Amino acid sequence: AKVAKLTRSLKHDAEPDDLHRVAEALAYTAGISTEESALPEMSPRQIRVEIRNAWRWFFSISAQDGLVAVLIEDIHWADPALLDLLEDLADRLEGSVLFLCPARPQLTDTRSGWGGGRKNFSSILLDPLTSDESVALLGHLMAQDALPGTIRAQILQRAEGNPFFMEEIIRNLMDEGSIARTGDGLQAISEGASVQIPDTVHAVISARIDLLDPDQKRALQCAAVIGRSFWSGSLAFLLGWDESRVNDVLDALEQRDLVLARLDSGLGERREYRFRHVLIRDVAYETLSRRDRSSIHRWVAEWLTRSTGQGRVDVVGLRAHHLTNAYDGMAAQGDTEAGQVRCDALATLLEAVSYTH
Repeated sequence: AKVAKLTRSLKHDAEPDDLHRVAEALAYTAGISTEESALPEMSPRQIRVEIRNAWRWFFSISAQDGLVAVLIEDIHWADPALLDLLEDLADRLEGSVLFLCPARPQLTDTRSGWGGGRKNFSSILLDPLTSDESVALLGHLMAQDALPGTIRAQILQRAEGNPFFMEEIIRNLMDEGSIARTGDGLQAISEGASVQIPDTVHAVISARIDLLDPDQKRALQCAAVIGRSFWSGSLAFLLGWDESRVNDVLDALEQRDLVLARLDSGLGERREYRFRHVLIRDVAYETLSRRDRSSIHRWVAEWLTRSTGQGRVDVVGLRAHHLTNAYDGMAAQGDTEAGQVRCDALATLLEAVSYTH
């Protein structure tokens, strides 16, 4: 149904069979496949060609009516296949298409030459905000006269021009009750001379997590093991909660700006969520012991198998990731079941490799 809907949305005078072929390749990229699709039977090289041609066609057609801007966040997490695809599209697209790819410097550690030397590529290094820019951002987050001068100075000094850090400081002050949302916006509750602000962005996120109630904190920790994106069904399985309890907790986490609900899901009808920032996910993951992490990784792999079956190409890599992490933790703890998990992880890794070569 999703492939058919995508086919209908591709408004073009091409033959219906060609449009359906393009739609199948685009959907396959997002992990959506159908029983009649020919893609799973193709060789990995053929699949890469089909996907590249489909995205090249899609963006070229989209750009016929004007400039198309595409934002791809956290490109430093991208796998080599996506980086190769973006380079190919930048060289071969017809029309005006702008790809914006924000990344941390670590991208150059794993792919030092990505985009370099190409005629359609430009990179811009973003420095920390200046003092004036930081003051302006704080003014957008809350009225300057809503904060005592000493607290405002503390926030600006501690953030050191990092906009995400400044936002998290404000949210932490809201969580602990030092700042409240009123009809006029955010207002300081107390006229006190100072507040306690953690030294680093990791510390301020950790402080926010510590302020959660037990259900919210446990759900956030389990979600962090699942990944940057996760599903309500996976949390219900891991925690043994009913759907209503899971949804109430996720709604509370969303209200605190820790996670975001997504409009669609890569796993059928299950509600999908995403951590608002990868650092929130990282800090929540680090609050778990190694034993807890390995146990949850193993249960996530089990949930993926039960929910999607053994044969879905798009989740094989996910299962391999979780089984590998489960084995690492279990082996370090001397768990007697580590050997069986190692065998499962190896079999799944071999299956995943077979789809990429």
